Amino acid sequence: MFSQFLFEDQVYLDLKAKNSFGCFLEMLRCLEDSKIIKDKAPILTALMTREELEPTSVGCNIAFPHARTFQLEKPILIIGRSKEGIDFYSRDGKKINFVFMLLFPRKFNELYLELVGEIMRFLSNSALLDCLQKINTPEELITLIKEIEKNMEKGFLN
Repeated sequence: MFSQFLFEDQVYLDLKAKNSFGCFLEMLRCLEDSKIIKDKAPILTALMTREELEPTSVGCNIAFPHARTFQLEKPILIIGRSKEGIDFYSRDGKKINFVFMLLFPRKFNELYLELVGEIMRFLSNSALLDCLQKINTPEELITLIKEIEKNMEKGFLN
């Protein structure tokens, strides 16, 4: 379950960025300020390189940027919300309101692929967007994610 990699200080509910680059920069700056990462530059480069391959908008106003880097010792999951919307250059032209960013050490290939798949299944849940819109605090978001994960494990949600 990917919620084990999510902590309240890694949830940002008031992103101000207007585009994907600004979003990455804003979220990484928060991680750097919190001493979760030491240097945002190589991670930003990895995210932008991945984004150039294919935009990470997954539909339903959600983006899932993810990258692997040698700068990390452990996986980091960061979630951000923008009320105004962020241009992630999605195919449908719609702005993104929620960003689920996964940063991963290069040495954990198998776990990386497993978590990417798990998060993609989670993000494809039809009830997710409505629930996310109602979140007011990082604690509420983490609780919601854990509840949805539990229900998905039991097969209650597709």
